[in-house]
Amino acid sequence: MYGFGASDRYPEMSEPATKSPSLCHAPEAADQIVAAARFILDQQAAPRLSIIAHSWGSIPAARFAGAHPALVHRLVLFGPVARRPPRRYEKPPGAPAWQVVTLEAQWARFTEE
Repeated sequence: MYGFGASDRYPEMSEPATKSPSLCHAPEAADQIVAAARFILDQQAAPRLSIIAHSWGSIPAARFAGAHPALVHRLVLFGPVARRPPRRYEKPPGAPAWQVVTLEAQWARFTEE
């Protein structure tokens, strides 16, 4: 998905993160999976593929599989994201367009509560 790992970046990522709203929501990411899946299936001359998705990637992967079941052989969701509503006395946090997530921040997020 754009903006993750060594993938292409959104143009907004060359600007400060606070200048734009958050990028890459699940419907858009699912569309990116469609494009990647069709490319892979065409290149490999295969009728279907298996997908393993982790964490946030499980949301667009599941959307893709639901919309294109004929393209999916197997779908594995590893550590899928569950909705965590804010506590009744908290407001949901705002999200910048993008952010760099350090190993320490990732660990803190996975071990909270």
